[in-house]
Amino acid sequence: AGLCGSIVALRMAQRGYQVQQVEKRPDLRDVTQDAGRSINLSLSDRGLKALRLAGVEEQALELCIPMYGRMIHDQKGNTFMSNYSGRDGEYINSISRPGLNMLLLDKAEEMPNVELIFNKGCTAIDLEKGTATFTDYNTKQESTFEGDLVLATDGAGSVVRKAMFNKRELLFSFSQQWLTHGYKETPIPATKVGGPLPPPAPPVSRLCGFGVVAGAHGGDFGGGHMPAPGFAMRVGGAEGRFVWFQMRPLGARAPGALPPT
Repeated sequence: AGLCGSIVALRMAQRGYQVQQVEKRPDLRDVTQDAGRSINLSLSDRGLKALRLAGVEEQALELCIPMYGRMIHDQKGNTFMSNYSGRDGEYINSISRPGLNMLLLDKAEEMPNVELIFNKGCTAIDLEKGTATFTDYNTKQESTFEGDLVLATDGAGSVVRKAMFNKRELLFSFSQQWLTHGYKETPIPATKVGGPLPPPAPPVSRLCGFGVVAGAHGGDFGGGHMPAPGFAMRVGGAEGRFVWFQMRPLGARAPGALPPT
């Protein structure tokens, strides 16, 4: 019941199919859970077209903030704006992944021909019969679902993809490479005196060579850090208004970062 699974379920239901949407995690609308790599989704024309087809574009746009470009911080301490478009006034949209996901789940749940099932992880699939077996994370009981069409949106560790790879008759192959950097998010909420970035701060900043991407969202501020192995990260600020990120290889200090203490 991630973004792909939710919008596919909604569109299939709108076209008249009976849909069972099975998700291994709990319903994110009911419980607080780890958002994972949750830095906001960049939503451009192609994504909006898919939402338009599903009839939820206007509601999704209410959750969006415009992103005109990113602020680049070079290694000499200089900054410059890099626009996402070469045409004035154009922008892409930043939207909360969980927020969009909840919208799609709500719309799918409104369809009488959609059944949402949570806490069941796929453990096996029979490609010839079109059946998928799931294990309930609470009861540990197994259950099997059968359909005329099985659509797999089960992510990087896909059980379905592995089954297709193991079935040699399909001549199916794929490659997988591990990332060479880590990932850490730092949420910084707005304070009584305002947001962490003074206006008109751009919504996305990057510290060249140090892999920092950060965005301001409605006064709050979120940073996604992608350090290489052996890097250290530190966050500081003054009265919640100015925030700098430091990721130090062997004691070096990034331009614009807070000095070590």
